[in-house]
Amino acid sequence: KIVVAYGMGDTTFTLTSDDADDNADTITKIGVSTKIDAITFSYTAASNGTAGSDVGDDWDAKVSYSAGALSASYSLDEDDIGKLVVDYDLGGGATAFASMKAGAKNDGSDDFSAFGVNFKF
Repeated sequence: KIVVAYGMGDTTFTLTSDDADDNADTITKIGVSTKIDAITFSYTAASNGTAGSDVGDDWDAKVSYSAGALSASYSLDEDDIGKLVVDYDLGGGATAFASMKAGAKNDGSDDFSAFGVNFKF
């Protein structure tokens, strides 16, 4: 596995090549991430490790926001699976959260939602 990263201010570029799995072709990833105030944008494009796969066959895009006790992110991938996660630090080891995933199936059969409070002891 080889990873090359270059940082330029709040922006980071990465290039990864991984041939550790003997049953798959080399997986190549190209990524970029940048932070603007409380918002971070990131994008990664990759081959999927199968013969004839090109960089971009597998991709992930994400936007994140963090300020004070609140953090939120939304991600989307090549299968049109979107995920929204929101966390709010309540203090004292307690965190309120909401997590929602919208799957690629239009009938809602692979959608998921969870809401609750996590406690650390």
